Amino acid sequence: MPREPALFFDLPVISVVLWLEKHGRVPTSPYEIRVGKRLLGTWYYVSIEVYNLRAADLLAQGARMPAILPLIPFTQGGGTVAAVESAGQIIQRETTGENQVALATLLGVLASRKIGHETAMMLVRRWVMSNDLLESSPLYQVWKQEWVEVGAVTGLRESALLILRARFGALPPELEQAINRADRPTLEAFTPFAVSESLDQLRVRLGV
Repeated sequence: MPREPALFFDLPVISVVLWLEKHGRVPTSPYEIRVGKRLLGTWYYVSIEVYNLRAADLLAQGARMPAILPLIPFTQGGGTVAAVESAGQIIQRETTGENQVALATLLGVLASRKIGHETAMMLVRRWVMSNDLLESSPLYQVWKQEWVEVGAVTGLRESALLILRARFGALPPELEQAINRADRPTLEAFTPFAVSESLDQLRVRLGV
């Protein structure tokens, strides 16, 4: 009887947890799965605190291991346009096709938290030479749509605040906070009334 191929080719699997930003103490391995006092299992893993790594070290290894380059923005010295662009240039040089699109887009998504969405998106389009491949990338499309949504919401908030400040001057803090927390449907319903209703009526519309 022929032997069925084993999952992972009979090789051991090592779980790795990447900690991108420092928020308190990093949990130690193993992670225990419990129901009440009963221990159901343990999960052993290796922790890598990315924020303690140096961008220069990852860039030096980038040509050999381009898959590590999207982590650059969270490393020491990596949250700059220059460092991100260096990582993107290595990806552009050392990868092709779908691998290039996936790594460049992931780098752009993570870098946008440090250098802004517009700059990150501009860099991704510079690194990936094929617009057809880029536009067909699911990750890129999700990121692009989220950025469009963020831009629309920001525009609605700024419009509402501009109208209200022109009418009333300085606004009550709770009203400004409510506008800055509101989602797109709420703002779209609210803004037409910002030109005519009283502050009390507008507070009601925002649930303040």
